[in-house]
Amino acid sequence: MINLTAVFLFSLDGGEQSSWLKKLDGSLDQFVQIRETQPDTNFFGRNSIVHFLAHTAGKHPETLIIGASAGGEIRAALAFSPTSIHAVEMVGSIIEAERNTFKDYGGGLYAHPEVKAVAGEGRSYLRSIDKKYDIIQMFSNHSSSSIAQGSGAAGTVYLQTEEAYLEYFSHLKNDGILQINRHIYPRMLTTAAQAWERFGRKDFWKYALVLETTATDVDTLPTVLIKMTP
Repeated sequence: MINLTAVFLFSLDGGEQSSWLKKLDGSLDQFVQIRETQPDTNFFGRNSIVHFLAHTAGKHPETLIIGASAGGEIRAALAFSPTSIHAVEMVGSIIEAERNTFKDYGGGLYAHPEVKAVAGEGRSYLRSIDKKYDIIQMFSNHSSSSIAQGSGAAGTVYLQTEEAYLEYFSHLKNDGILQINRHIYPRMLTTAAQAWERFGRKDFWKYALVLETTATDVDTLPTVLIKMTP
């Protein structure tokens, strides 16, 4: 039986960034069982949207997760039968803690045979490889330093520049998809659109989708999807 009610919190940047390592009782195979027996469940939340889309298209995707942290996106990806997962995380101590110290608690996601863990920065990693992915995923890569500038949506973030999006687009397969969850997205979309044009593409609006809740009592972290096909 899976128990995901208990969590271990990794707190970074004075608590402005946090990642929860959820307790896993049992085998990771049970995630696949939940997917098969409860297809309408919200068990994996927003982390699983892009993986669900690939699964319904009959794919076993090659996935890149930038900022994998304690492994929430890895857990969701593993439930949808990927070919491989490359998980990049800047804080190497989180990788080692999940893979070794807390392996019995969280399931050792970073030690899974389909997961290649990389301690490093996402853009630098992309520049160092000649590989294309079916999925590139990032979840909430803002920090207090980017917000404290007071520039809000106009703030420049290293993973949110035109050059960054050019890296993402150039490392996606012909029908690959990018999923980003971030609090401030309007400027992100205009930046991505400019990069799309520089990439030699047109009609960006046909390839982008934003999903956002209207609820006021929950975290409204939107989901932005950009696909290389309409």
